[in-house]
Amino acid sequence: MPEMGQTEKNSVRPNVFRFALELGHCSTQSACLKGASALNRCRATIVWGTWGLLRDSMAMSLSAVPAGIDPGAVRGYLEKCKGVTQVHDLHIWPMSTTEVALTCHIVIPAGQPGDAYLMGIAHYLKEKFGIQHATLQVETDPSSACALAPDHVV
Repeated sequence: MPEMGQTEKNSVRPNVFRFALELGHCSTQSACLKGASALNRCRATIVWGTWGLLRDSMAMSLSAVPAGIDPGAVRGYLEKCKGVTQVHDLHIWPMSTTEVALTCHIVIPAGQPGDAYLMGIAHYLKEKFGIQHATLQVETDPSSACALAPDHVV
């Protein structure tokens, strides 16, 4: 006696061929098999061609730092900017498959450095790291504890 489902599995394929033949989609069972083979090749091509998009979408949905951007290097750059004594609450994530955003807090005890300074940092982040949208929050008092300063706080 065949296992449960075995009969169904074996009887489905002839029924599909019979149905396709009756509708006039195939002239013979062999023609139906060729059509199924072409359909499978088409499916494989679609999966192969969209795999990168699927991978990027998954990373984006997990808010992962985009491939090719080293968050340590970004932090290192920001820490070396003139007047910056501390960088915290650094987040880098994809906004889409082509745009990257960054937010962070930078501590500058000398005070607000002005728009040109911040625009210079944003320009460098875009040119060097491919980060198109940078939002920097300037804090001036290193002794005031920012609730988001520890790296484990999101």
